[in-house]
Amino acid sequence: MYQQQKPNLCRPNNFKNVTIDSSLGIPANIKKTEDEIELILALPAFEKSEISIKIVDQDLVVTTTPKEDENSYIRQEFKKKSLKRVFRLPANMDKEQITAKHENGILTIQLKKTVTDQKNIQII
Repeated sequence: MYQQQKPNLCRPNNFKNVTIDSSLGIPANIKKTEDEIELILALPAFEKSEISIKIVDQDLVVTTTPKEDENSYIRQEFKKKSLKRVFRLPANMDKEQITAKHENGILTIQLKKTVTDQKNIQII
């Protein structure tokens, strides 16, 4: 069975050796700024109620559970299916400051970095 690697979000070069087949998972774009990391996931045709986001240890887990389709099709060329994508969170992410928005088939998850106290030490 296909085992998807968990990309470590804090290392930008970590993605060059990771192959992700979007037909087996949720395609994602990752943006990084000084204050946050933003995950942008493509979930067309999924409703907000069909998407789950959880933190498990140091992993952010996004899963979809499609509702039962009660339509009777003459021909059905695409079908929603259960999907899962796991992202390894860096240690400097504030797990209490994660927000998510689902709009027009795009799920945007914002992960705020923790503020580290820096103290300048005077050399005497």
